[in-house]
Amino acid sequence: MRHASQSVLSIVAGTVFTVFLATPASAQPVYNANDLTFDEFQVLPDDAVIEFDGHRFTKHDVLVAAAKAKEHHADRIAKEKADFEAAIGKLRHKQEEDLEKDNARIAAQLAKVRAAGQSGRAHALAEIREEYEELVERARHAGQQELEEIDEEALKLLVRLRTLDR
Repeated sequence: MRHASQSVLSIVAGTVFTVFLATPASAQPVYNANDLTFDEFQVLPDDAVIEFDGHRFTKHDVLVAAAKAKEHHADRIAKEKADFEAAIGKLRHKQEEDLEKDNARIAAQLAKVRAAGQSGRAHALAEIREEYEELVERARHAGQQELEEIDEEALKLLVRLRTLDR
């Protein structure tokens, strides 16, 4: 038999607790935990002695250990949730930074393309102007058939000029 001051190690909800029995085991009947239903456990007095895996506990000790295990579990869940939220925040921040970098890179490339397009447009305009001046010079000395060919070429130049404005 165990005395009131003797400690007993118990596993309740996965946590090890040191339990002190409040009353001598000889004064009360001992209930086998494996034989008790939940309802039978509920109606036992707080000082009822329950035996589990060769260790004896009072119902009160079991309830206190279960409450501590529940509190420990709730604390662990709260910490894991906080860690998860922090990781999500860190990931979102990194994604925002990456997006900003990508947007800056794309804006720089777009500016280069636009600049190249403007210089390419200027070059194309210069070519069209040069071809136009050649056509004007040819038209001064051209006959009727050559003037018709010059008109066709001038229309082609006009089409090219309009495509540049789009």
